[in-house]
Amino acid sequence: MSAKHPTEAEQLAVRDILRRLKSGRPLNEAQVALLDLLPAAHRARAKSRHQAILKARELSGEGRAEARRAQQRQLGNARTAWSQEIGEIPPPKDPARRAAALADFKAFLHAYFTGPDARFYAPFSKDHLRVIDLLQHTIRTGESCAVAMPRGSGKTSIIELAPVWAVLNGFWFFVPVVAANKKLAISILDSIKSVFQTNERFAEDFPEYVIPVKHIENEPRRCLGQHYQGVPTGIQWAPDHIRFAEIRDRGVKGGILWASGLTAALRGLRLTLNDGTLVRPDGGILDDPQTDKSARSVTQTAQRMGLIRGAIRYWPSPGKRLSVFAAVTVIQPHDLADRLLDPKETGWRVIRTKSLYAFPENMPLWFKYQEKRREEKLLGRLDDAANFYRANRAAMDAGALLAWPEKPLSPGYLSALQELMDAYLDDPDKFMAEHQQEPVAPDAGLSRISPEVVAKKVNGRPRGEVPPACPFLVAYIDTHDRAFFWTVLAFEQSFKPYVVDYGAFPEQPVREFTLATLQRTLRRRYPHRTTDAAIFAGQDELVAHLYERRFKKGDYTAGIDLVLADTGYKLDLWQQTKTKHPRLVLTKGTGIKAGNLPMLEWQKRPGEVIGDHWITPPAKHREHPVTMIDVNHWKTVVIDAVAAAPGEPGSLTFFGDSQTVHPLFAAHLDAEAFVETEGFGRKVVEWKPKPGKPDNHWFDCTVGCFVGASMLGARP
Repeated sequence: MSAKHPTEAEQLAVRDILRRLKSGRPLNEAQVALLDLLPAAHRARAKSRHQAILKARELSGEGRAEARRAQQRQLGNARTAWSQEIGEIPPPKDPARRAAALADFKAFLHAYFTGPDARFYAPFSKDHLRVIDLLQHTIRTGESCAVAMPRGSGKTSIIELAPVWAVLNGFWFFVPVVAANKKLAISILDSIKSVFQTNERFAEDFPEYVIPVKHIENEPRRCLGQHYQGVPTGIQWAPDHIRFAEIRDRGVKGGILWASGLTAALRGLRLTLNDGTLVRPDGGILDDPQTDKSARSVTQTAQRMGLIRGAIRYWPSPGKRLSVFAAVTVIQPHDLADRLLDPKETGWRVIRTKSLYAFPENMPLWFKYQEKRREEKLLGRLDDAANFYRANRAAMDAGALLAWPEKPLSPGYLSALQELMDAYLDDPDKFMAEHQQEPVAPDAGLSRISPEVVAKKVNGRPRGEVPPACPFLVAYIDTHDRAFFWTVLAFEQSFKPYVVDYGAFPEQPVREFTLATLQRTLRRRYPHRTTDAAIFAGQDELVAHLYERRFKKGDYTAGIDLVLADTGYKLDLWQQTKTKHPRLVLTKGTGIKAGNLPMLEWQKRPGEVIGDHWITPPAKHREHPVTMIDVNHWKTVVIDAVAAAPGEPGSLTFFGDSQTVHPLFAAHLDAEAFVETEGFGRKVVEWKPKPGKPDNHWFDCTVGCFVGASMLGARP
């Protein structure tokens, strides 16, 4: 019998001995002799435990209770120490397979995650191989990348294994796993955990990682006392993070995977290890970091992009580089995924894939096939569509180019193309978004501006400075129960506009906010007043402030010539405010459609003032008149000015230098889409909020300022 090379029978006998000791049963002489097969450190521990069991069994008489308790404590301590020690870690079963897997990410996936019952049970497509190569390059070089792949293509299954490979190689140590929310991030982490709990091939070649995990038996409380050769391993196995065991004699430092939602507190993320070492992230995963709702919101998209470019970008310690890879699906143009896939904006390497690189040539046959599918459902019949496809398959498949023809088929389908075309015929817009990464924008073609371009239209003047060539200075207030939005615009006589200043009242402590997420509200500014009283106090304070404010204009200063306010909400309160501030102009927007008579053709009544698509009728039942504004006309005028390039006549520009951007204001300007309508022999552009009704309050304020300039005499 050799201590170095025990037989299989001896190995089984030793395992039985260890089980007996763990359960508190003594050994016989033959079993004691077999203890010599154990390594020295474990042999001494096992013999000590055997002696403790024997002494505990000898102490059975009355009057020796204290000694018995001491022996039981000794036995309990020995049992605890025995259970906390993970034991000997064997060498890898297949060192050559392990070495090849560590050297190449693709070999890693093939070695441990492919096969009939494995994670990848179908051959990889060319797009999969491109993504795998890019992930490996990203990890090795410290660069960042973004990958867009169709839903159901397995992108998450691939991307969640990349940090495992990076940690095993020692390229990364602390890796946050970030998704749209924490629940989704935890589900990704659970999938990663399963690699260490259920993958037998992986366990055979990486025992130093797997044995400590299996030893805790999925019970996080058992992590605290885990030891290897008497030294704590430091393992952690929490629902939202993993800290792998440190096995010093194997050169394993462990690693950390941390699950988080994108909008969580990610700024300055760092952790302190048991030895006091401070670690910061050196790699990160972003898996579908947007929701359908956030993708439709320009403001939320800007906020999430700001987190990626700000909080996440500055995760690593000074002088170190952060490597990030994002797996995304484009939902609509200019959403977060679309922006991450723009290398001009991020500087990242990108791959954008599709399900179909070419549609079938004979689409009329597919439309007939769709009719068969509909008839089946209406008539309660079966297989008509399938039989039609079977009979015409050659003609219907001609010209199609699939990204992944080997994709496993869902039940009832004859080919991968048939399954894809069913998805396309059922919902073309959804298919173009989720499968082709080419979503059709809501009201495509009806938005004339790019918020990213508009945000950078600065004129070089400081905030609050009026160009000397501008004789008119106008302010407008948009009313809400939580706060007011306001803008100040200067105009040349030719109607050329300049955004001099803008903001919210009460002033907000952050640059990015929405009406729904305001941190400072009117009720908080006036805490002991009702909602109406707080609104009235805010109106009074803001109007007084605007009229009292002075703006630099060349060698002099200028005051605001006209302050206008939207009275579509709380008109009675604005009537009271007008009494206190007689110069204030009250307004209300109305949408003149193609079927309505234009304002210029309205019959003038006594006391009315008719301007350029605005009318001020005399006050009838109220103290002060309210000017009616044709908002469809003026919104078109404003967007014309916004869309005009700097230097063009009438182009709207913002205050600020080349380092200044106005993304939130630009998002408000892009919050509505237009539709051209026709009626009674004329065409009219009608405006309506985009899906999700994003904030448009500074857009309304800008429209009001243009009307104010018209009242003062500005003419294009």
